[in-house]
Amino acid sequence: MMLHAGYLRRVIHDPAKVISEVKKALTQMKKGRKRVTALVGVGISGAMSVPMIARDLKLRYAIIRKRQSNSHSTHKVEGNMIDADRWVFVDDLIDSGSTLAYAVEMMRDYRNHDFHFAGAYLFEEKEGHRATSNWIIELLDRHGITAKL
Repeated sequence: MMLHAGYLRRVIHDPAKVISEVKKALTQMKKGRKRVTALVGVGISGAMSVPMIARDLKLRYAIIRKRQSNSHSTHKVEGNMIDADRWVFVDDLIDSGSTLAYAVEMMRDYRNHDFHFAGAYLFEEKEGHRATSNWIIELLDRHGITAKL
């Protein structure tokens, strides 16, 4: 029996490369004075990728259940965010921005103190999908969320 990993293939079949890429991206953010202390993911892709990457990089993390998710848990956000103050969104890609906007909203609701969205790491490379700071800010603005990176 052969399992098809689909959009999670890089995370499942080459986690060391994904971890290395995230580490490189976070190092570049740090040079720009954007220290990151946590990773955040949504749904199954978040649950499959974020804890693995966060453990390896010694970061805090949170997993957010999707809006329509039926679950035995009443918690919409789970993880370990103690002492975390700047987080990066980890997902396969950003298209309309609705999942990212949902993540930002949920993290704002989850934390009542100063807690900043610092950017995004996309582990699936697809032509036409970019994750520049200005593009992310524009997407969030379309969803009625004010953010600065």
